[in-house]
Amino acid sequence: MITILIAEDEQIEYRYLRDMFLKHPGMYRVLDNALTGRDAVDMALKYRPDVVIMDISMPVCNGLEASLIIKEKLPDTIIMLNTAYAEFEFARKAVEYHLDAYLLKPSSEEEIFRTLEGCLRKRQSTASSSTEADGGPDMCEKDCIEPVAEYIMEHLAEDLSLRTLSEQVHFSPSYLSHLFHEKRGMTIRHFINQKRIEYSVQLLRHSDKNIKEIASACGFSNISHFNRVFKLHTGKTPVELRKENRNI
Repeated sequence: MITILIAEDEQIEYRYLRDMFLKHPGMYRVLDNALTGRDAVDMALKYRPDVVIMDISMPVCNGLEASLIIKEKLPDTIIMLNTAYAEFEFARKAVEYHLDAYLLKPSSEEEIFRTLEGCLRKRQSTASSSTEADGGPDMCEKDCIEPVAEYIMEHLAEDLSLRTLSEQVHFSPSYLSHLFHEKRGMTIRHFINQKRIEYSVQLLRHSDKNIKEIASACGFSNISHFNRVFKLHTGKTPVELRKENRNI
């Protein structure tokens, strides 16, 4: 028997999904509904379901965050994201993070069962030992922070707030901060400053911009703060580095 956990805060949608599976009592068992992303994580870890159908717009902890946490702890659990049309691109991108499938509301019973059966066949044909090689949960989370690192590199001159960055991957700021530090071994702020200083070094060596212009191009609105961060990372002031470069 296949155990199904439905995480859905809209009762009409939950009942539709629940009743669909209850028509096949010998094949599916439906757990109690998870009303928040946090509930979904707790229930998944407690009951270890075969399948989680996760609404993307969940309170407390959104569906993508909850799915990634579940996938990390239970890599063999099938996770199907259930999404409204406005979130379609969000869900499609989530599958690129190695979640299993997405459903576009309202999905027909035929479509849901066809998608689920495809996921079950794929799971049966893939040995648990190959999870890491196929891009398991650890790879999933690494993939999730790559767009953040790329966004930082492409927007060094802009205001790179944690909220702005979290919106790029649809995570909460606190979860992104934790995940980035865990996978990169440094805080997001340290990474931003590191890349800004690396870029400023290149400008000091290979451009005629003055120090204030370089600071601005690297996202520093305060020249004193720029000097302080620059010396912290390089051991020299911007003026000292430029003089050394010109004396070479």
